[in-house]
Amino acid sequence: MFATLLVPEFQLQTILRQHGASPEQPAVLLDEAATASTKQQGKAPVLQATPAALRVGVQCGMTATQAQARCSGLILYYRDAMAEERGQAELLEIAEQFTPDYESTAPGVVTMDWHGLTRSEADVDLLQMSLFPAMPVPAASRALAQLTSSAEKLQRLATATGFIVRTGVAANPDLAFLTACLANSVRVLEDDASKTRAFLAPLSIQAMQPPVEMADTLSLWGIRTLGDFTALPRDAVTTRLGTEAARLWDFASGTRRRLLRLVRMPLDYTQRVELEQPLGTLDLLTHYLTRMLDTLTARLATAWLVAREVVLTLGFENGGVHQRELRVSEPARSTDLLLRLIHTHLEGFTTSSPIKVVALELKPTQPGQNQNDLFEHSLRDPNRFAETLAQLEALLGSENVGAPLLLPTHRPDAVRMASYVEPAEKEAPNPTHAAASAMPLRRFRPPLPAQVRVINREPIEISAGPIQGRVLAHRGPWLMSGDWWDTQRWSHEEWDVQLADGLLCRLKRENAGWSVEGLYA
Repeated sequence: MFATLLVPEFQLQTILRQHGASPEQPAVLLDEAATASTKQQGKAPVLQATPAALRVGVQCGMTATQAQARCSGLILYYRDAMAEERGQAELLEIAEQFTPDYESTAPGVVTMDWHGLTRSEADVDLLQMSLFPAMPVPAASRALAQLTSSAEKLQRLATATGFIVRTGVAANPDLAFLTACLANSVRVLEDDASKTRAFLAPLSIQAMQPPVEMADTLSLWGIRTLGDFTALPRDAVTTRLGTEAARLWDFASGTRRRLLRLVRMPLDYTQRVELEQPLGTLDLLTHYLTRMLDTLTARLATAWLVAREVVLTLGFENGGVHQRELRVSEPARSTDLLLRLIHTHLEGFTTSSPIKVVALELKPTQPGQNQNDLFEHSLRDPNRFAETLAQLEALLGSENVGAPLLLPTHRPDAVRMASYVEPAEKEAPNPTHAAASAMPLRRFRPPLPAQVRVINREPIEISAGPIQGRVLAHRGPWLMSGDWWDTQRWSHEEWDVQLADGLLCRLKRENAGWSVEGLYA
């Protein structure tokens, strides 16, 4: 199936939207530059007119002077090529949220290939239950319900831009365009030849935009609608009017098949929105982020890529900027997943100034195809695990969440907190490592402060909470120091002692203070 998004009188609607004017006012669009002389402006032809202007007798093709004679309060506008390009670009961005396969058919017309448009079975079943409760729904009705729901969503997004739009869905691109021309708002045309011809019959012959000479000939024949045209034998029309008439006959009957001239956007995975009204709530920000992610993930899908990192940038009204790089634990291109990742970060974020600029960048990568080792197990849902870690970081601070990673130093407990989603650093095997033959030490964190009786600089008796007693034997001291070249230099001495009750423990003396480091098992 194909879908067409149609903006009637696109050039005029673009100007009305730019000036904030109401489409209910009598207004026309002239094909003349606004800088032309007054005399030339009076001769400029009317390209498009609002319904209010048409009702008082203004017609396309009249000069501006003739149109003003019919309506004294007529408002004259002139074409703005830059505004039209921006409007067409907005329509293409909306189409990109639904499918990567779409074409810019004409100014104000975008056609999309919806053959790859799918939805989860659970969503489809819920939709069917709401439309057809308490009865089984055949597959054709399920497909129709899904297409109708997608078309209504497309209509809502396009209407939010300020355009008056029509949406048509049909079996081929040209038929989808004609369906949009006849639709009041949204129309999904079933794939039935007899119903299709009856549906298209009342449409004006001008919808096909025939050549001027052919249009004059058909007018002389009394052909006013597509139904009148398709009532003529195709072979006879081709013989009298040529091969172009055969193409138009197929167009009018809804049987013409053609390929879309696909638009391929540049491989730019960045979106930036400068807001007219600053945002002060998370809900409004989430709305913009969702639309931006829909567009960016569709671009990733076109290139068969996934996102490995999301870069969020917020610009504030007071000139401040907040930027955060959010790593995706398992690269993906799901809008919901990426939105949850951003939302988790924003839950613990506060600012004293409203948001004026929102920018997103997805850093792409190839989908991973890693194979685990024989006894290695991967997480069931790595992205959900990363989301939970982000929530913990918001509560406890990023420096307090992670996996301890040893630093290349002899300082005890010298570690840094590494993120769980970072690639694991594999340590080289050390054949001289003697840890397997050493007695394990159960460390106290923090160490227990101790009172130690000393004779001749040797510990004789210990009192440290539950650990008390006379020292029967000791080994040491072992002098430890490091980082003498840095402000974080350290030094202490260690003793291994045996108490009268048989306990083996490690003592540490640092800055004239004693503590029990731990017990040997």
